[in-house]
Amino acid sequence: MRFPGFFITILSALLLIAPFAIAEDSRTAEVLFDEGANSTTITDQIAGYQNVHYTVRARSGQQITVDLQAENEHIAYFNIYPPGKAPGSADAMYIGSIYGSQFKGELPEDGVYLIQVYQMRSAARRNAMAKYKLTITIKNHHTKEISSDN
Repeated sequence: MRFPGFFITILSALLLIAPFAIAEDSRTAEVLFDEGANSTTITDQIAGYQNVHYTVRARSGQQITVDLQAENEHIAYFNIYPPGKAPGSADAMYIGSIYGSQFKGELPEDGVYLIQVYQMRSAARRNAMAKYKLTITIKNHHTKEISSDN
């Protein structure tokens, strides 16, 4: 009887493609500061498995502060990746779900940093919506304010 063999083949194929059916929905947005400003606040939202990759150009030695304020506490988080690194290919230099909703530190190298805003899997499975404000500030090490296009 060929039916069981056909059924096993179809089931195997479905199991192989299932992980791709629930792939993350991500978008990228470049962070630009107003002329003369060193800080910006972004108001946005994500739902389910969505995540946003905010990119910001900075130089080695500059101080960055990232502050995430979610409408519902403990639903939205952020990670920071150094230049050339991204989710899935490298470890984050900061993991918000472990260390909290604010990061302040000196940047180790020149380049484009990626700030990923996401929900934990338990919230994503429920298709929860996370409304948030993300504030990003970049200053020179000596506290002199700069803009992102310097």
